[in-house]
Amino acid sequence: MFYLGQGNEFADDKMIDGKTKVKDFCKETNKAFYVYYKPFIDIIRNYFNNHIFNAKEIMNPFYNWEVKKIVICLIILGMMSCNKKKSISEPNPQVKQKNEYLRKKDSISGNEYIFYYNKEKSQDTKRVYCNLNSIVVLKNGKKYVLNLMSKKISLGDGLLGDGVYDLNDYNFDGINDIMLYPHIKDPSIYNKNYVADFFIFNQKTDKYENKAELDTIPNLDICKKGKYLLSNDGVFLRKYVWKGDSLKMTETVQSKNNKFNCQ
Repeated sequence: MFYLGQGNEFADDKMIDGKTKVKDFCKETNKAFYVYYKPFIDIIRNYFNNHIFNAKEIMNPFYNWEVKKIVICLIILGMMSCNKKKSISEPNPQVKQKNEYLRKKDSISGNEYIFYYNKEKSQDTKRVYCNLNSIVVLKNGKKYVLNLMSKKISLGDGLLGDGVYDLNDYNFDGINDIMLYPHIKDPSIYNKNYVADFFIFNQKTDKYENKAELDTIPNLDICKKGKYLLSNDGVFLRKYVWKGDSLKMTETVQSKNNKFNCQ
């Protein structure tokens, strides 16, 4: 926007806010506009100087009455678009979900858990579900965060605090790990295949880390004596051992051939 030059009878008119004068608005925006668009303005000015007529007159946005009206309309539309963008960027307070939390202490392990979740009401059944975002573990004076956003765990209202199991050591390093919300997946005629989300404590990083390979193993048992894990899906028995930080399947037999003595 250029500063008002000749023919500035609209200079003292007010903008849509009822306070700012057109000439004041132009003064404030002129500097920024000139910096960004000066190269293009110079090209146009040189073209008019060389080919048509006086560039000083044609480059004045208030050169004639029609141009004046167009410029005023552009100013109003610009300010309205800014207000519209602002209203779009602000979240609708009516649909914004409040992040709630539930605090619970395990009486056996002594660990304390803080469950952060958002409530959502089903449109069909009208039941309320809790979408779990994260769990904070308070253990031995330290705080550990389990990020569950990618897990998309959704539970019925009132079930959040009943799905954490922290009394088993799944990688045999002497520190108990965490299993979350075991549930049935792909039930078959042979068995109900339970799977869960596992967070193994990493002593090197001092964090609980999710092990995706454990999350897909059904009906997992811990064989402490032989330091291996055993899975039984009703058809096959599968033996898993740790190789460093990775879990490897080492043997598979039919379930009826119970050769493993898991203790």
